[in-house]
Amino acid sequence: MVGKNNKKLLELKSNPIIKKWRISRLKTGVASIVIFSGVLLSSTIFIPLHTVSAEETVTTTYYDQSKNVSDQLTNTSISISNHNKEKIIFPHNAESLTSNYAFKVPDSVNPKDYFYIDLSKNGNFYGITDANSVTMPNLLAPDNSIIATGKYDIDTNRIRYEFTDYVAEHDNVSGKISLPIFIDPEVVTNTSYQTITAS
Repeated sequence: MVGKNNKKLLELKSNPIIKKWRISRLKTGVASIVIFSGVLLSSTIFIPLHTVSAEETVTTTYYDQSKNVSDQLTNTSISISNHNKEKIIFPHNAESLTSNYAFKVPDSVNPKDYFYIDLSKNGNFYGITDANSVTMPNLLAPDNSIIATGKYDIDTNRIRYEFTDYVAEHDNVSGKISLPIFIDPEVVTNTSYQTITAS
């Protein structure tokens, strides 16, 4: 129950991304909220159980609209290299290429936003192992904080990296990651020249 002089004790301020709930102090004195429990005998008796100070403020931040920011990453660099001097890959021997990705994350990116790494159909990220057992490495900051977590989708042959709270707490975030690329033996069934693309 709120006192007569405290009719506007609770106020809700909203923002498209940040919601704040606030208990305000009114000019007429210290405002408080009293929670009552009623006991009914011959009349109603109210017993105060707990008092919360009006000066306490609770702020909750949440991001309810994640978005694809793949096209917002800047200074992107993608390269694929082969350490085999003969430039030959033997897929059944689990030989692989190495893909390297580097980029800068705009300060406008929020936690839960995500980006994709796509691979052409003649390559994959698991080789001859069980595709369901493959886990993608996290994107790490220099202090080993997790910038983004990765998940591989076998059906689309793409990795989705989802940003963590790190991007909200830091500016000028950049990322680098190296991933093995394997020739998909179910797609490339014979000896041939192949062009692998990553984006």
